[in-house]
Amino acid sequence: MNKKIHLLFMLILLLLKNSSNAQSVHNDIFRELAITERLLGKLDTAYSLKPNKINLLPIVLNQWHNSELPTGYNLGSGIKAKGSQILLSAGLQAKLGKYISIKLNPEFVSAQNANFEQFSQTLGDRAWADYYRFLNNIDLPDQLGNGNYTKFYAGQSHIKYQLNHQLEAGISTENIWWGPGWKNALIMSYNAPGFLHFTVNTTKPIQTKWGKVQGQWIGGKLNESGILPPRINSAYNGQLLYQPKKSEDRLITAINISWAPKWTPNLTIGYSGAAYFYGSDLLGNK
Repeated sequence: MNKKIHLLFMLILLLLKNSSNAQSVHNDIFRELAITERLLGKLDTAYSLKPNKINLLPIVLNQWHNSELPTGYNLGSGIKAKGSQILLSAGLQAKLGKYISIKLNPEFVSAQNANFEQFSQTLGDRAWADYYRFLNNIDLPDQLGNGNYTKFYAGQSHIKYQLNHQLEAGISTENIWWGPGWKNALIMSYNAPGFLHFTVNTTKPIQTKWGKVQGQWIGGKLNESGILPPRINSAYNGQLLYQPKKSEDRLITAINISWAPKWTPNLTIGYSGAAYFYGSDLLGNK
C-alpha cells in the first residue's frame, strides 16, 4: 500500500511540472526524490539500478510564458526570456556490471526570446557608469541574442564508477544544489544549465564513531555567455566603462560536506565553498 501511495505522489508531482509561469523548481523530480530517500535510508528497490539493465527516464515538459519582461529563476537549462518557452527532457539510465552507472538525460530548450524594453540608450554616461558597476562583475546578459533561442544540452547526465558501497566518482553535467536556501541555494543552484565537472561524492551517509558524514567534491569548467554588454565604448571621466575579461575558460573547484554528530540526532553541521579562477592564474601566468 505504501508503495502505491508513493508512486501516486510522484505522478502528481510530474503532472504539476507542466506549468505556465516563470517560477520553476528543478525538472528532475525523480532524481531529487531518489537522492533524498537514499540519504534517509529509505530508497525503494523500484528506483535501485540493477546490473546490466536499462531503465527509461520520464519525459518531462516544462512550459513558461512571460508576457512583458523576462523573469524567472531556477530554470535550469531554460532562460529568462519574453514570450513562450519549453524545456523538454528524456533519456535512460543503466548500470554496467556492479560498478559503472550511466545516465543519459539530455535537455532541449526553445524560447521565443522576443525583444523587450531594456536599459535606456538615451541615459547619460553617469547612469551608464553606475550600471557598469554591475555589468563588470557578472556575465548575465539581459537577452541571450536576438530572436528565437534553441539549444541542446547534455542535461542531467553522468558516467560514474562505484568505489564502494558509500562512495562514487565520475564525470557529470548534472545541476547541483548546495544550500541552504529557499528560492536559491547560497553556493550552487539551478539558475543556469549544468556544467561539465568531475565529481567524487558519497551515495549515502558514512557511519563513523563520531556520527554520519556525507559530502561531495567537484572540479569543472565554466563557459562564457559570449554576449557583450551594451555600449562597450562608453566612457565616463575619461575612462572606458567596459572592463574586458580574459578570453579563456574559467575553472571551478568546490566542496560540500556535512556531519551529523551521533550525540545530537537532530543537528547537522555543514560546510560548502567554491573557488573560481582562470587556468593561467593557476599556472602563475598573467
